[in-house]
Amino acid sequence: MVYRPQCQWRSRSRGGFSLVELLVVVAIIAVLVGLMLPAIQSVREAARLSQCKNNLRQVAMGCLSHLQSHGYYPWVGFRGTWQTPGRAYSSLGFGTSQTGGWLFSILPYIEKQGLFELDAGQVGLAEANQVKKRIETVVPTYVCASRGSPVVPGTTWQVFFTAPFVSAGPIVRSDYAGSVGAHPHNGGHEPNRRSGIFYRGMYDTLIVERDVTDGMSNVFLCGERYLAPEDYQRSFLANNHGWTVGYDQDSLSRGGPTGNGPELPTVWQPRPDTNGVRSEQPNLGTGTPTTNQGAGIAFGSPHSSFGMAMCDGRVFNVGFDVDLQIFGGRPGKADQFVSPTGGAAVPGSVEDLD
Repeated sequence: MVYRPQCQWRSRSRGGFSLVELLVVVAIIAVLVGLMLPAIQSVREAARLSQCKNNLRQVAMGCLSHLQSHGYYPWVGFRGTWQTPGRAYSSLGFGTSQTGGWLFSILPYIEKQGLFELDAGQVGLAEANQVKKRIETVVPTYVCASRGSPVVPGTTWQVFFTAPFVSAGPIVRSDYAGSVGAHPHNGGHEPNRRSGIFYRGMYDTLIVERDVTDGMSNVFLCGERYLAPEDYQRSFLANNHGWTVGYDQDSLSRGGPTGNGPELPTVWQPRPDTNGVRSEQPNLGTGTPTTNQGAGIAFGSPHSSFGMAMCDGRVFNVGFDVDLQIFGGRPGKADQFVSPTGGAAVPGSVEDLD
């Protein structure tokens, strides 16, 4: 018998990737991520733009529901002073007796009745604390997600009662503003024909539907407002009282002819949120800033376009290259589409905004 030794084959198992292979895999993953990130960011921004448009539509529908319920557009409130800004009290109801702003007055019409009545039945310190709590409350419908947190710490507002006094605290901003028309929100008074839906005017007149003689489908109601990115969480003149305040830059913008002197631009140019173009400059860097005008009251947004709601509830995405002859004629409710340059009327088509 012949003995034949058996051959034992041993497979050589590998313990893992070599360093070169690992680096190749990492490089491939990095390339794929680099290719995917812009697409992801684009989709995310498109979703935020859509959300902003939806927010504006809800705000506009709230205004129209208020109009239907009371017979007039939401009252813009009273500005007061830096020490005693227009605070919102549910006990003051609606109309010219209400010191709070228009965003406060539409709360019951955007399913926020509880927030509107937060101070109901309270007096003294209890009422003051509830008013303060409402100022510090985030209303998602009033917030653009692209700007991050709407909470502005270290602000200068005061709930300044004769008694009791309540200390200052953070406020919550609104990223949407009502249209005051061609005139600045404070100082002086232009003829009524040059005013917008949220321009208080000389005689504190409530705006009714018949006042909008240019047609509800042709006149701005509200829109996204301009803020410099470094001002999103910074307290300054147009970001220090919050969304409840009456007749203040915190919730008002304009886009029409100024009519207030050569130091201001012909039309308040809407623009995308821009680093270094601070919101204090009323003309947004297009000329010499002035100190007697409100801050941050132009329309704009952090998106590739900005949303504007018309008085009939329709919402348009407006490009920043919009024809100012057309844009400048939309804020006034009864100006027959006055040309911003003072020439012939330029009514255009409202679809030209889109």
